[in-house]
Parts: sequence; C-alpha cells; structure tokens
Amino acid sequence: MQQKLATLLELQKIDLRLKELEATRGDLPQKVEETRSELETVESTLQSKKQELKDTRLEREKVKVDRSEAEARLNKYQDQLLKVQTNREYDALTLEIDMVKSRIDQLELQDLELEEKEEVLQKEIEELESRRNVLAANLDAYEKELQEKLNVTNREEESLRLQRQQLVAKIDRPMYSTYERVRKAKNGLAVVAVQRNACGGCYSAIPPQRVLELRQKNKFITCEVCGRILIWDDNQSPQ
Repeated sequence: MQQKLATLLELQKIDLRLKELEATRGDLPQKVEETRSELETVESTLQSKKQELKDTRLEREKVKVDRSEAEARLNKYQDQLLKVQTNREYDALTLEIDMVKSRIDQLELQDLELEEKEEVLQKEIEELESRRNVLAANLDAYEKELQEKLNVTNREEESLRLQRQQLVAKIDRPMYSTYERVRKAKNGLAVVAVQRNACGGCYSAIPPQRVLELRQKNKFITCEVCGRILIWDDNQSPQ
C-alpha cells in the first residue's frame, strides 16, 4: 500500500503540472474555438445572402421582361383602339388596356420592392464580408499565438503524459477511479499531504488515531470533510 500511495502522490504532482501547462495557454483554446465557430456561422449566412441576392436579381430581371412585354401589349392595344369600328370592339380593347395598365402598375411596384430588397441584401453582404474578414484575421492571430505556446510546452507535456500512463498502470482500478472522481470535483487536487495533523486540502483537523494510521502508510484514507485522498509525506509534513 505504501508504494501505491507514493504512486498516487506522484500522479497528482504530474496532473498539477499538466494543469499549470494548460493554464499557460489561458483562454486561447476557447477563443480559437469560439472564433472558428462564429466564422463558420458568418460564412454560412454570407453564402445564403449571396444566393438570395442572386435569386432576387433574377426575379427582378424577369419582372422587367414581363413589364416590357406588358408595355408592348399596351402599345399594341392603343394602336388597335384607333382602328376599331364598333362599340363592342372599343369596349373590349378598353378592358384589355385597363388590365394591362393594372398589370404594369403591379410590375412597377414589384420592381421597386425587389430593388429595395436588393439594396438591403447588398448592404448585409458587405457587413458580413467585413465581419468575416475581421474574424478570419482574429482566428489566424489566436491560432498562431496558441501554436507558439504549444511549441514551448509540447515536449514537456508529452513526457508528462507518458509518465502518467506508466503510473496509472500501476494503480488499482478502484483507487484510480476514486482519484479521478475527487480530482474532477476538487479543481484538480485529489491527493494532499497531511500538514500539522490537518488535511492539506481543506485544513480540517484529523483525529490522532487517523494521523497514526496515516503515518503507517498502510491504508487508503480520505478526508472525512472534503473527500480528498490523504497522504503522509515526510518531506511535506514535518511535525
């Protein structure tokens, strides 16, 4: 048991160092992820707006063609109106002319609406492109800064992770499960040395009998208050 406890303590030291190395990167990984996600969203929206603008322009071209055809029919009917010889023909052509004029009015209104929509979309696209460029520049800067920090810590991290694997292989599964559960619950600190007969994590006093058991290093003991794994370490817990 003494060797297992020593292995646990060594594992804790490695995990704390790994946490320190991760802390040197600060919030850069989160910034990279958030910026990349926002950039993808903006890019997707931008492509959607561009397609909408393309469709709007096509629709407006069709409206212009329809309007041109309607105006041609109006001119034709107006020419024919000069040549009619009966009231019936006159009334029929007048009705057609009114319908065509109404159609032209509708097409003119539709063209104005599409023109306005086109202007709005163009402005939105310009704003999205500007936002995309800013995000792309930010992402590039964050990634470069993060990579620079990783270049400094990668070698040590790789060595520590290898050592960690070797240590975990020596620890009983139940003991390791307890360690991991406590470590995640206690902000990375699962194993603490006894300090002046108190828990090195929450500083709660430890009963004398339990202190004696800890000094013997032959039992797996956790703090009754915070749940951390207690270790008697001669180098860290002078009496």
